[in-house]
Amino acid sequence: MKNVNLILLSVILASGISLQGCKKKSTDTELEGTWTAACKDGGDGSSSQQSLEFDGSAVTINFSMYADAACTTSLLSVEIAGTFDIGADSTVVTGATVLDITIATFKITPQSADGATFLNTSTICGLTNYASGTTSDVTGLDCTGFTGTISAGDTMLTIYQIDGTSLTLGDGGDQGGFTNSVRHTALDDDILTKE
Repeated sequence: MKNVNLILLSVILASGISLQGCKKKSTDTELEGTWTAACKDGGDGSSSQQSLEFDGSAVTINFSMYADAACTTSLLSVEIAGTFDIGADSTVVTGATVLDITIATFKITPQSADGATFLNTSTICGLTNYASGTTSDVTGLDCTGFTGTISAGDTMLTIYQIDGTSLTLGDGGDQGGFTNSVRHTALDDDILTKE
C-alpha cells in the first residue's frame, strides 16, 4: 500500500496536476465580500452612501450621491475599480493594517436628469455630455473640484481596521489618498458594515 501511495504521488507530481483545489483560494482575505456605509446626510438636503466590494484581489468602490437626506432619490454614482494588496500592521494606528488599492478605472454615471445637469453645468472632469443612465469613463481626466485626477495605475495608500462585521478605512482628510507618497495616518469616522 505504501508503494501505491508513492506511485500515485509521483504520477500526480509528474503530470502537473495541482492540489490547490483542495485549499482555500489564496486571494480570499478578511475583506472578502461587500461592505456598505450608512446613508450620510450632507446637511444641505442631499446625502451620500459608499460601499466597497472585495472579490479575490479585485476591489470596487461605489459612491452614490442623492438629492434627498435619506438616500432615496439618486443623482449620480461613482465607481472606482482596481486591485488591492494587504500589507503589514500599521506602525501609526494601533490595530490597523496597511491597504494599497491600485486603480484600473474611474467611472461616473448620472442616475437622473438632475444628476446629468449637475455634472454638465459643473463641467465635472471637463465633460459636458453626461446623460442620465449613461456611464462615462473619466479615468485619467482632470476632475479638479470633484476628486482630482485619478489615473489607471494610481495607488491609494490607506489603512483599515475590522471589528466583527464593521470595517473602518483610512481618513482621506489627513492628506493621504490617491498618491504614491502619503499613506492615511488616521481612521475615518464612517463605518462600513459587511452584508
